[in-house]
Parts: sequence; structure tokens; C-alpha cells
Amino acid sequence: MSDSKLSVLLEYVRNVVLAGIFLFIACSESQDTHHSSVDSTDTSDTETVQFVDVAAEVGVTFKHTNAATGRYWYLESYGSGAAFFDYDNDGDLDIYLLNGAPLPGYDPQEKLTNVLYRNNGDGTFTDVTEIAGVGDTGYGMGCAIADYDNDGDQDLYVTNFRANVFYRNNGDGTFTDITQEAGVGDTLWSTSCTFVDYDNDGFLDLYVDSYVDYSFAKDKKCTHRGIRSYCDPDEYPGIPDVLYHNDGDGTFTNVTKSAGVYNPLGKGLGVVCGDY
Repeated sequence: MSDSKLSVLLEYVRNVVLAGIFLFIACSESQDTHHSSVDSTDTSDTETVQFVDVAAEVGVTFKHTNAATGRYWYLESYGSGAAFFDYDNDGDLDIYLLNGAPLPGYDPQEKLTNVLYRNNGDGTFTDVTEIAGVGDTGYGMGCAIADYDNDGDQDLYVTNFRANVFYRNNGDGTFTDITQEAGVGDTLWSTSCTFVDYDNDGFLDLYVDSYVDYSFAKDKKCTHRGIRSYCDPDEYPGIPDVLYHNDGDGTFTNVTKSAGVYNPLGKGLGVVCGDY
């Protein structure tokens, strides 16, 4: 190799090495600057959010009861739903809580009902169940909130083991039971439910999940490894869900089969709607 070529090669190597050194120094200074700006006492990345039970303090004294007596009624292992909604349109979210109901062999010490708590707007709640007229006594499973009649007030549908209930919001802090009038009084074992305008006609329709064909007379005695326990869902036949079409005049029509959502196998526990 000639002296001139060797000189050029050495110059190239020198420049590469110097560039690497400068890059290393620059990165080191950048990292040092970054580390120096971080507070060594900052533990925000490792701290967890803490919750405090303030139910009793704010006036929410509700206690759910499943009415268990050691008989292992299949129904006891399910329930119950709840909802936050502004039932009186004052800008504050109120609370509706579902309860169980007396089962064979259970002696309640007090009347078991669902409970509606009004948000007072100051961090406290007031039980307004009786005033509002929504103290259903069924074995509660789930509920859904929607303005089914487009009057600006949130209405309430409650699913139960046996008879469901539909409450129309009167707009004055009270509700009216319109279950029979509306034609949505499913008497099987309903679980979840949702309102959805499936046909885009401007009125919210109602979809109700159904579980299994169960009654106390049909209750089975099941065991697990020789120990008495609750039965599996496979022990009972399913029942179909129901889709109610909102007719826009305060009534609904069962369109489960014509809409193509009829499934006799049932055993539904949840439902969600969306434009996927």
C-alpha cells in the first residue's frame, strides 16, 4: 500500500474513532442530566391507588341478602345488579341497588326490597325508595337504565328470578310500574338486560338475557367430591333470551324469532351491544 493511501486510511479511522468518542460523551452527559433531574424520593411509579369504604358515612347502609339457609337452592349463588343514574335530572348520579328475596326456609327479619338512594349533592345520600316507588321485592338479578319514551327522564327495567319489572320515570321524583301495560313482564329467570335501538327507528328496544329453567320444585341435590354444593348450570336446561321491539306508543312486542336472535339453549348471563 502506498504512503498516500495509508495516510488516507489512517485519517478515516481517526475520524471514526473521534466521532464515536464524541457520541459516547454526549450520550453520557444526556443520561447524567436526565438522572439528575429525577427526584430520588419520587415513588409515584410504585404507589397504588387507595380506596376507602365510606358507605355508612355517606348514608348508603344497604345490605344485600341472598336468603341462604344451607339448603343450597341454586338461585342463591347468583345476583344482584346495581346502577348509577341521575333519576331526578339534578346533575348528580343516584344509586339503585338490587336485593334478594325470601326463599323457602328463610325467615327475613325485615322486608327485603331494592333500594334507591338519592344523591344530595354534598357527598351524602338519602333513601328515597318508598317515595320514588321502586322498592321491588323480587329476587333481583340485573337492571338497565334508558329513556325508552324519549321524554328526557331515565326509566328503569329490573330483571328477576321470575317476574321482571319496568318502571317509567314520571319526571317528578316518582316512578310508575308499567310492566303489564308495556308488555315486558317476562316471568322466567332473567339475568342481564340492555336497551338498544336495533332497528334505528329512534326508540330504544329491550334485550333480556335468560338463564335456565329452574324452580324450587325442580331443584337438584348436587355434591362435589362427596360434599353438598351448588349444582352446575349443566344440570338444568337453558331458556331463550328475549328481544322486545319498542313500538313507540309505550308498548313493546316480542320479536325474538323474527329478528333472528332466538336461541332455545339460553343460559345467558351477560349482554353488550355495539356497532362492531
